[in-house]
Amino acid sequence: MSIIEENKEYISITSNKKFNYQMCILSAIGMLAVMLGHMGDSSQGLMTLNDWFPYYAYHMPLFIFISGYFYNQNQEKHFSKFFLKKIRTMVLPFYLVNGAFYLLQSILKFKRFAAIGDSFSFRIWLVNPWVREQPINFSIPTWYLIAIFLAEIFYVLLRKFTSEIFKKNSKKYELILLFITLAVGLISVVIVKKINPPEYMIVYLRSLIMIFFLEVGYFYRYYLEERIQKINNGKYFATLFIIQGIIIVLLHGDLDSGLWGITNGFRFYGFAFYIEGIIGITFWLRISEFIAQIPQKFKSLIFIGKNSKWIMSFHLFGYFVMNTLIYLALKISGKISQNALFDVGRYKTQIYYCIPKKQLAILYILFGLVITFVLMKIGYFIKKWWKNFLIQAKIS
Repeated sequence: MSIIEENKEYISITSNKKFNYQMCILSAIGMLAVMLGHMGDSSQGLMTLNDWFPYYAYHMPLFIFISGYFYNQNQEKHFSKFFLKKIRTMVLPFYLVNGAFYLLQSILKFKRFAAIGDSFSFRIWLVNPWVREQPINFSIPTWYLIAIFLAEIFYVLLRKFTSEIFKKNSKKYELILLFITLAVGLISVVIVKKINPPEYMIVYLRSLIMIFFLEVGYFYRYYLEERIQKINNGKYFATLFIIQGIIIVLLHGDLDSGLWGITNGFRFYGFAFYIEGIIGITFWLRISEFIAQIPQKFKSLIFIGKNSKWIMSFHLFGYFVMNTLIYLALKISGKISQNALFDVGRYKTQIYYCIPKKQLAILYILFGLVITFVLMKIGYFIKKWWKNFLIQAKIS
């Protein structure tokens, strides 16, 4: 399940009720950017525009933008239903995935993987998601599930509150919301920079920073999409690269920003983060539009876009599986001590470890996707078995 699937009742956004391939592919691009970013130096050069549009400058804003794009105002009228749905589709999967990985890491510690991550405890599993920036296990990237969950709750409540003050369903109202959400985000950044709050506060301040991109996605869908799609490709990309070139000069080429902790990359009190997020989204929007015109040739991207939540959850474990196979092959061949490329110490202590060789980056991507597919199939099998078991028990 992904952002695309979670909003399937709102996905038919065209008059002919067709699936929105562009947003699905855009989600896939964001997911690939996450996977590449988690390889560190091993992935540099694969997406050659990374120097212009760094992964961390846009991939999380992009996912939030997509969620905002599919936002439906009915969620404001039926908040309790919306809240329970998000618990089911975001919070519960978070707990299931992280609980499983904490248990796995407890087992690995007995196998001398001393510092691979946290062991299982009920406090770490149940409480930490609401007071710590991210889990410390193979599903570290699932921090975004809790973050987007909180951001969407804040966003819906904000719209409910402001709708009592301003006239709804107007461009002016949405512009006011753009201003409010941007102001809330910038104030949150200032709080982090000025008072250095405890980590539990950052968990919630981070989600307040995110709600601006929810409103950007919603505003784009209803007021900008048709106009922007009419812009000539030459003018479109030339304008983007000129603006980005100016920003690169102003920021001395340092465009990266890590939303997960909001402790770096927030120069100019957050303005750089928002500008870079919008530019990255704008660039990949047009690319995804091109690809969406021939979706039958990009079925793998459709799979990634539809299952971004699970790929986010499992891809680091896929990297670990690949490392484990390499480790076993070297150990069986007796060449483990002679191999300077594979760092056994880092393999056993660092969740993000990837062999620093660009030629292997594609294999890491493939392992991340294959392991996700396998685990999804296992999950579907267990779910089906459990349903049949309950049906049989009820009949009996």
